[in-house]
Amino acid sequence: MVLTGASASLVELNATTLASLPPLYDLDDWYQCQGPGDVYCIVDAALTSTEKSPLLELLQEYSSQTLKHYNRTQIHRGLCVTKCSNDTTGSRRDAAQRCVSRQMRVYGLDAQVLNVDWCTSPDSEPGTGGARALAVFCVVLLAFVLAATALHALCDSCLIVGSNKYLLAFSLKQNWKILTYDRSKPRTDDRMKDVACMEGVRALANDNALRAEVALLVTASSLTYAVSVPLVLLIELPAIQLWKALTEGGPRPPPSPRAPTPPSLAKTFDLVAHIRRRHEV
Repeated sequence: MVLTGASASLVELNATTLASLPPLYDLDDWYQCQGPGDVYCIVDAALTSTEKSPLLELLQEYSSQTLKHYNRTQIHRGLCVTKCSNDTTGSRRDAAQRCVSRQMRVYGLDAQVLNVDWCTSPDSEPGTGGARALAVFCVVLLAFVLAATALHALCDSCLIVGSNKYLLAFSLKQNWKILTYDRSKPRTDDRMKDVACMEGVRALANDNALRAEVALLVTASSLTYAVSVPLVLLIELPAIQLWKALTEGGPRPPPSPRAPTPPSLAKTFDLVAHIRRRHEV
């Protein structure tokens, strides 16, 4: 149904008309594209027609209302491009063009492929360079945390642990003590006052997460907090402790041994007792 006004046209389509239009999205079965040499791609294509097409004109009029309607003159497909054609010498774009053209021929339309992206194949190597870099970073971070926590737990009184602030920055024992510290007590370290705003940022982030979950009717708040605690212990607190160690200008020197107290100063002089002893003599 098309309603035309004085200044603009308003197009509303009922369910029957919508069902007769080319689907905006359509995906081939990904599990059926896992054979040797198969390639699955995401394809964007624009609808065209070599002849006058009332259907294309309707879609163009419908899509012109961009604030209310999707652009139905452009379709999005997930295609197993290796099954679009028996010609193995052509490019993926040519194979995708054959697929979308064959699909749109049912509606009396043509299609022009715009993009062929996100292609995956069971023969391709798993992971990318960025994924490998992230995996290496996580493994190194976990190794630092385990080593620092073990040293701190087994050798708490050792000078190598107590004087090394960089090592303590990765200790779960140390960071858990900081995380559960009573914030109502006054801070004794002036340097920590400079990063006190991080607690406010954390509170605002948790508040925004709760608001988003309530708005979206998501009941996974416990999962959110279960994930946030390890992130704080493994990333946020070590970063703050490293910043604190760097601003102090290097590792803290080990405490020097106390000089023994001279025997003459070890005992206090009692004047009254001394006078009494002299009179008794």
